[in-house]
Amino acid sequence: MILTLGLAWLFPPAAWWSGGLLLLMGVILLAYRLGWNGEPLVLEPTEAAGPELAVVFIQGEGIPPERYRPVAEAIQRHCASRRLWVALPRFLGDSPIRRETPLVVAQARRALEQRGMAAGSPYLFVAHAAARGFH
Repeated sequence: MILTLGLAWLFPPAAWWSGGLLLLMGVILLAYRLGWNGEPLVLEPTEAAGPELAVVFIQGEGIPPERYRPVAEAIQRHCASRRLWVALPRFLGDSPIRRETPLVVAQARRALEQRGMAAGSPYLFVAHAAARGFH
C-alpha cells in the first residue's frame, strides 16, 4: 500500500492510468455479474429421460451466439439418450477474450441452473476460433 501511494506521488500519470484500468476491470466484472452483456441463450433438453449434460459454446470473434443455434439444435437431436442442455453465452461486443471466459462460463452455469438443470451436472465446452490472415 505504501509503495503504491509512493509511486502514485512520484508518477501521477501512472496512477491515473492504473486507476482507470482498475475501474474498467470493475465495470467488466459488473457487466457479466449483472447481465449487462445480455443473458446467455439457453436451449432446454428435447429429451425427458437419460443422464443430464450441458454443452457450452464459446463463439468465434465477431460471431453472435444466435448463429450457433442451428448447430446446437442439431447436436440435441442426435443425442437422444441424454438430457442435453445447451448454453450460448454472450461476450461483450461478441468478442471472446480469454480472461473473460470464466465470467461468461459462470454466467452460463447460473442461467442453466435457473432454467432447471441440476447443479453438479457435467459440462462440455465447444470453442470456435477463426484463424486470422487466412483466406
